[in-house]
Amino acid sequence: MRHRWKSVFLRWAPALREAGGNPRAGQEAIEIHTALGLVAAGLGFTVVGASVAAVDRNDVAVVPLKTQATLVAVTRVGDASSAVREFVAALALPGPRP
Repeated sequence: MRHRWKSVFLRWAPALREAGGNPRAGQEAIEIHTALGLVAAGLGFTVVGASVAAVDRNDVAVVPLKTQATLVAVTRVGDASSAVREFVAALALPGPRP
């Protein structure tokens, strides 16, 4: 396993075990479609957001994980765009929580 992915693996391994998996580092993919293809080929698993899990595929199983992830917004340094400011402000508004 490459060093840069070790922290990601260690972060998700307990949740995967709780869901009945036996995570081991093997193949790695950067692109989500590649990762899903590796899973479909029987070469591992991947952790994805709910929006990716909603993609209609009949060759992979989606197993909900009981975990909370921290998300961040990323913007360009010094971006003065009102659209960016409004979007980031909207993200901080209270709303429905899972």
